[in-house]
This record gives sequence, structure tokens and C-alpha cells, in this order.
Amino acid sequence: MCVVGVNIPFQLDTFGQTESAALDMLRQVLPPNAVLVGMNIRMDIEWLGLVEGRDYAACIDLADLFRVYNLEKRSFTYFSLDHVVGVIG
Repeated sequence: MCVVGVNIPFQLDTFGQTESAALDMLRQVLPPNAVLVGMNIRMDIEWLGLVEGRDYAACIDLADLFRVYNLEKRSFTYFSLDHVVGVIG
């Protein structure tokens, strides 16, 4: 939903959709039992103002799914979606 380089005034003039109207429409069609899947999906959920248990049931963050533990740094390494697709695709 968040698209880099979108000219918001042009979009509004052309399609007549405000952010609040689009979010209202999303909430109307998104079933409460939906499972949202995406790369770093929590940021999108936060940006959209969605609430777990009300607007959707659960989310699966692909960033967590494809992370690996780095023993040297004692932390997880996260990969970009481009990298993941290049490796497993």
C-alpha cells in the first residue's frame, strides 16, 4: 500500500481516493480472520493502523522466517527480499 514515488495529488485528482477512504475500504474488505504475510509486515501494519484481533487474526513476517543466527555477532542476520528470492528462487 505504501508505494515510493507515488504523486499523491495526482492520484487524488485522477482516482479520487483519500488515505482515510482507502483505509476504510481496506477494513471493510479485510476479514477479521485474515493472515497478513509480507516482508517486515509489522511496519506496514503499523503504518496502516491495523489492530491484531480486530482488523486481522495474525501476521507472518517473512523477514523472521528467513533470518539466520550469526554466531560471531551473537545476533540474527536479516536478508532483503531480493536476496531471499535470488537464493531460493
